[in-house]
Amino acid sequence: MSKFTRFLSVLLLALILAPVTLADEDQPIQIKSAMVETENSRVVGKVTICNSEDERVRFTLDVKNLTIKTFYKRKLSVASNDCATLKLRFTRNFAQMSNIGDEVEFVAKHVRGLRSRDKYDFSDVYTTEVEKGKRDHAGCADQEIEDGVFDACDMDFLYHLPSGLRVKILDHNSDYVLLRLTHIEWGGVKEMRLYKGRTKKIRSNYDQLKRLELTNVYGENKKNLYLKIDSAS
Repeated sequence: MSKFTRFLSVLLLALILAPVTLADEDQPIQIKSAMVETENSRVVGKVTICNSEDERVRFTLDVKNLTIKTFYKRKLSVASNDCATLKLRFTRNFAQMSNIGDEVEFVAKHVRGLRSRDKYDFSDVYTTEVEKGKRDHAGCADQEIEDGVFDACDMDFLYHLPSGLRVKILDHNSDYVLLRLTHIEWGGVKEMRLYKGRTKKIRSNYDQLKRLELTNVYGENKKNLYLKIDSAS
């Protein structure tokens, strides 16, 4: 074997055995901070994201409310070696049904360089909780309840403890109440119009399926809202 052939063999072996460093093992995108807070009966948010690569990097920001299992995604990009603070305008279900104390998770996925087209690793997960904002003027007061009859203001939440059902009162008048519900069977958010004297049956899936009956009952003042929630046998 000639010296040149021996050299090529050694070089090839070194290349095979050497650890491979690929672009997708890097994490150029880092979530430095994130905030979600209540504002006028909904939640808003902002996030600061930094890019350590020498090129603009695009990605999908994946935001999850882990408490009510609601999701929000947005495609973004950050310039090379730069940081950006971005306001988040959540979808209606996310914005209206999230509330103080909910756990929210942020992560950048599908990270890719715009010039090189290199794929990178997801960012680390950043977790925070929904806070009460300075411009929070919603309703009267949220209530944690058992079975029974309750009055509440528009934009208040009712947390039904036996089932985990979360109810938000959107609007009411002398004819009906408009509700939004989460932690229901099949997941997601359900909007319900419940007329005076009427009862609707649902099933909550917060922990295990529980049958519930919601009734819009008459009170002494027919313009006031009296909502009855009962666990069905």
